[in-house]
Amino acid sequence: GWTSGVNRWYKTPNDEPLVAPGGGHIWDQGIETHAPYQLGSGWPVVNGGNDDNCWDRWHLVHVPPVLDPTVRFGISYPNVYASEFGVTGSPSFESLSATLSPEHWGLHGGALPDVCTGPCQGKRRCTQRNAMTQRNYACDAGIRLWFMSSSSNNAEEEENNDNNRLLVVGLNDTGRFALQAQTYLCQLVQALDQKVVIEERRGKNQFGHLVWMLNDIWPSISWGSLEYSNGPGQLEGGRWKPLHYFYKQSLFADVVATCGKQLHRSKEEWICYIKNDRAGLTFQGTVTLTAYSLLTSIPTVLFHKPFVLSKGPGIVQWFTPPNIPNPNTTIIVCTVKDHLSGSILSEHVLTL
Repeated sequence: GWTSGVNRWYKTPNDEPLVAPGGGHIWDQGIETHAPYQLGSGWPVVNGGNDDNCWDRWHLVHVPPVLDPTVRFGISYPNVYASEFGVTGSPSFESLSATLSPEHWGLHGGALPDVCTGPCQGKRRCTQRNAMTQRNYACDAGIRLWFMSSSSNNAEEEENNDNNRLLVVGLNDTGRFALQAQTYLCQLVQALDQKVVIEERRGKNQFGHLVWMLNDIWPSISWGSLEYSNGPGQLEGGRWKPLHYFYKQSLFADVVATCGKQLHRSKEEWICYIKNDRAGLTFQGTVTLTAYSLLTSIPTVLFHKPFVLSKGPGIVQWFTPPNIPNPNTTIIVCTVKDHLSGSILSEHVLTL
């Protein structure tokens, strides 16, 4: 639990620094660590700040991931358990729209923003006239980071600046298509941000990752990767958000490979790793990097190499990729394939 930052009786934030047992920053607790908590911000709501500054207060999210090939891996070396970290994301259109009148089908509720005061989280006060004010967090800061060409910290500036519009929808737009596009983009933000955080964590000597959180039962912007409820618009049995697919495809796969920027190097210097976290099992297989042109869809194999890793967990081999093509016109798919079974153990698009 926390020793500072929350009321010890009621567990509510009290605006003091978040400190876990052991002292120091919450992301540096020795063998146990918290954070980052990327809470939605950039628009006035009851949680999250009015501007973009609350999105990554700890500056722990790097695109691409920052990797350090000098790290020593294995259970015989000091290691870390990450007990809690997460990113907020939108519920599905089906869930959110079922609890809103159609005139409010939009991330900004089809109305002027409320006046909200207070810190990034906790003890915030709002006029509560906008239908979206009580939906917990905003999506604006993350969407601006990933999908917009420039940054705006308020709704009026965003509405009047053509550079701040998405390819197909603006954050102030309303209607069925608008809310469908906005909620999907907000879910992608959650998935992409958590992806780079976990890939960076797995590039360190860490043996436990517990995310905040798994399940959402509320039709609001929150932390879960699953929707699970029998309420209006919800899918009993669970509806997966994009982040949950990412968990299955690569992020929590026992054998995974990825690439990132080398620590203390220029942006052009890339490094990759393959990691075997299968306890007591070896790995024999291949890593393939395949580039797909966004202009022609033609695939090109950039890298294909066999690897043999001894019994996991925490067994890592580093490798240097070829020249990375322009990420604005190319995506690169990273595939780990098992030699014995022929099955794909993990596969994902590199975050460049």
